[in-house]
Amino acid sequence: MVRRFKIVTYSGESLEVETYEDKDFVIVKYSNINREFRVRVTKISDEEYVVNIDGFDHRVRVKDGTILIDSEQSLIQRISETISSTKLRMPKIEEKRLVVKGEITAPISGVITEIKVNIGDYVKENDVVALLFSMKMIVEIKSNISGYVSEIYVKPGQAVKANQPIIKITPIEKRS
Repeated sequence: MVRRFKIVTYSGESLEVETYEDKDFVIVKYSNINREFRVRVTKISDEEYVVNIDGFDHRVRVKDGTILIDSEQSLIQRISETISSTKLRMPKIEEKRLVVKGEITAPISGVITEIKVNIGDYVKENDVVALLFSMKMIVEIKSNISGYVSEIYVKPGQAVKANQPIIKITPIEKRS
């Protein structure tokens, strides 16, 4: 059975995840970054859990509305299960933003940990151009076109919001 959850971060970002069971694991799929994680949760007490995400253990404590992951306060403000109805479908309202060709944006909010390219570098479509740390995960940010890096808007250690421009790629013009 697929269950859906909405995660709200302290920065106001809203993430949607789907979960389903697969043998000893729960598969967690982030719909906005199209990535899946294998998760196993072991309850230690009413407030403490060990959460294994893709082979890495994290100690999670939930007390008085606060979520601590490995003794650090989580970016998660609230998690709520969403009930889906097959009979009623509400249109999804998204924030409108002008899409600029060649502009690579952050898929979710977090902190840039590494920029893997320099201005002038040639990149191909789907090349990893940066790494983003969010919710105890490293997320690869990939180029959506081939071309040359013309601008880098962020630096390692900088916090970014979802859809914030990270890098600009100047596409290679086709010659006839």
